[in-house]
Amino acid sequence: MKARQALITGGTSGVGKQLVFAAAQRGYDVTFVGRHRGEELQRQLRITFPTVSTSFACVDLESPTDVKQFAEGYVLNSQRVDLLANVAGALYSSPPEGAVDRAFVVSCLSTLQLTQTLLPKLKEAPGARIINVGASPRVVLHKSMDLRELESTGQLTTADGRKRSYSPFTASALAVHAKVVLTQCLAEQLKESGVTVNAFHPGAIRSGLYRGLTGPSRWAFLAAQPFLRRESATANRAAFAAQEPPVSGTLLVGEQALPLKFQREYVARMWDVTQTLLSNALAAR
Repeated sequence: MKARQALITGGTSGVGKQLVFAAAQRGYDVTFVGRHRGEELQRQLRITFPTVSTSFACVDLESPTDVKQFAEGYVLNSQRVDLLANVAGALYSSPPEGAVDRAFVVSCLSTLQLTQTLLPKLKEAPGARIINVGASPRVVLHKSMDLRELESTGQLTTADGRKRSYSPFTASALAVHAKVVLTQCLAEQLKESGVTVNAFHPGAIRSGLYRGLTGPSRWAFLAAQPFLRRESATANRAAFAAQEPPVSGTLLVGEQALPLKFQREYVARMWDVTQTLLSNALAAR
């Protein structure tokens, strides 16, 4: 019998690293994706789980082109994909100049590119799951984005029309919100395929998100780390818990599965804008 396979982004720290170990413990062959520091973790995994195949892929998730190349190679070399966990996120102290916000690229454009490329393999695996890291319902279910601004300038702003100075935390929250909206869209598209698509709120977990920050924002994030949890029970539930009947199109928060109910027009517009930005990013290389 072929081993189940898991692909996990953001797998070198925080929730992603937790899921890497949890998948290996359950007998999955695991590929985890990150920008750096994966070789030592891979060595640890091979010592701890000698009968499980684990591999690290160094991929620049700020580059949809790099993600596309990796994903196409992964599909060619993989027999199946049972779990795709899109966990990678980003915080940056300053906005990009004349480009799409990097938090949005990592959370949405690269996630969408990876997911779409892997869909044929996911559809072949019985009970395959896609899980996307989200945030608290207050953050991701009630925000709305100015999609015209996103499409024209690539910047992340709220839909209330007020201009604010750049905040890495607001930008990251809006990027995660967008990913949760796309989760609803993908769940609807795949409802007849057998592939489930859900987002999950990991809670306050230690992570490496501070790496893109500088100055006081970085210091504040680092100071908070010892007070945060090391693991998320909700992440494990989203990835591995039995589901009868299967749940799709939800935000998992603790023991709750909150249905995603964004307005259809908003979901369709988010999908179109994200696809356009992704196509532009791929064409630019």
